[in-house]
Amino acid sequence: MKNTILFLIFSLLQFTNQSKAQNIRFIYNYKSIQDTLHKDEVSNEIMILEIEQKSGNSIFSALKKIESDSIMTTNSRKGFNVFPDNRIKTKYIIQKKDKKVYLYTTNHSMNPVEKVEDDRNFKWNLKNEKKEILSYSVQKATTNFAGRFWTAWFAKSLPFSDGPYKFNGLPGLILKISDEDGSHSFELIGIEKMGPNTYNLIDDDHSYFSYRTARPITNEKYKIEYLKYRNDPMSEIRQKVIAGDILFNNVNEKNDYLRQNEINFKNEINRDNNNIEKDLL
Repeated sequence: MKNTILFLIFSLLQFTNQSKAQNIRFIYNYKSIQDTLHKDEVSNEIMILEIEQKSGNSIFSALKKIESDSIMTTNSRKGFNVFPDNRIKTKYIIQKKDKKVYLYTTNHSMNPVEKVEDDRNFKWNLKNEKKEILSYSVQKATTNFAGRFWTAWFAKSLPFSDGPYKFNGLPGLILKISDEDGSHSFELIGIEKMGPNTYNLIDDDHSYFSYRTARPITNEKYKIEYLKYRNDPMSEIRQKVIAGDILFNNVNEKNDYLRQNEINFKNEINRDNNNIEKDLL
């Protein structure tokens, strides 16, 4: 713990002295309760917000997702068979670019990656209450978003109108934000100089998931697809089986495959009943 605190202090000093010259990586801990029937099971995940200071654009994703995508792209170029890291919990990438917010996801469709534009604006209520987080003076703000009431703490001394997930629009970086019932919270735990640049994962034509050529859809269309997937997660797999895209040795093998996958998908969906965007469900 002592070493961790020293690292954070060093990182903050480095940021203060050098932030004007380079891009910055903000490290958050994401706590979430995915299953409301098991509220004692709290997930912790390291999330990364990388801000390109020159343009103000940013990328937000799970650290394991960033690392896995990079490894998969490298190995794919070498001709190796590659699979995503099965330890990844949060699989999306949020891109804030030119004042717009995009969600890149492969979670709910067998289509290539989808690029979901979210044009909802945040309506913040600034409060007078202040405190300190990681030695930064932060101010309280609240908002309603995606079916949840959120409380944020932002630092005016960090001049980025950005934050974790899709959150943005405050006069300073959001260091902490959580919803009213404590199901989802992001808290800054460190700041460092930009590491390997994840912007290439979006702009690289050779990226394994082809984010650059992702299919663009609206947030409304994405919600329809998301609910369709939750109601029948096997729909597209069945179509591929019927079309002969998935081959089996015999009928029993095919039936076992379909039955077991349907059980697995439904169990996974039943456990995932507390989405960060509550109004999706």
